[in-house]
Amino acid sequence: MRKFIALIILFIISIDLSAQTPGYLGKKLTAGYDFHFYMGGIDRDARKYDASYNLYQPSLFINNFHEIHADYVLTKSYSLGLSYQFFNTGQFYEEQEDYYDQNTSNYIYYSTNNYLNITGSAIVVNNKFFFFNSGTGLAPTGNYGQFGIGLITSKSTAKIKGTKNDGSGTTAISKIVTHEKVSTPIISGGLGNQTILFDRVIVDVGLELAFLPGSVKGWLSDGSSSSNLTTTFPVEENAKNAVLTRLQTFYVSSVKIGVGILLF
Repeated sequence: MRKFIALIILFIISIDLSAQTPGYLGKKLTAGYDFHFYMGGIDRDARKYDASYNLYQPSLFINNFHEIHADYVLTKSYSLGLSYQFFNTGQFYEEQEDYYDQNTSNYIYYSTNNYLNITGSAIVVNNKFFFFNSGTGLAPTGNYGQFGIGLITSKSTAKIKGTKNDGSGTTAISKIVTHEKVSTPIISGGLGNQTILFDRVIVDVGLELAFLPGSVKGWLSDGSSSSNLTTTFPVEENAKNAVLTRLQTFYVSSVKIGVGILLF
């Protein structure tokens, strides 16, 4: 009888010790994939155009980006993670400018419609804080709040179509220009819930918001630039500002649905 009671006591103690260990069943490292999406139409210029620059995308559409991440549980209520995000989007904007050409002694006027095809990626360090509620919220499972900080890098190619008038007549313009890379920090936060199935599979659902400090420059820009259009067209600075504003509207909010796996 005493041995039986002793075994029960040892069993209870072992359960208690296991409950104090961070992670789920001793597993602390997880890896997964998240699909982020939101209803588009926030930015009226964020559209897709055909070769003739006719609008073929509706006012409301689905934007999305992808995320691959790994998280490591450090305490019972906190995990630290690293994620890689990648995306593809676009931005349409008009360019109009005139300047005096000393070689021809004429004023040259440009008017174009430009579509920017933007591709990019982000590296983000994520912090998840799990809430304790009626026994749930033991990292990496339960409700959580998330805070992340990282860097977005994007590159863009502009499809340009318009006209040029140099005093002797009007000519059509059609070309493709590749721009310099644009980078900006990203600060994100949100709420979510992680559920573990079959002691191995993680299902993650959440809502995220993000702010890109670099986009402030794009929003405040008046679209003017002193670049000489004989060598740079469209204006490089204007294109960068258009990219920055599009990245902010692209990342402003998203719903995510993800799946992961407990590794060890």
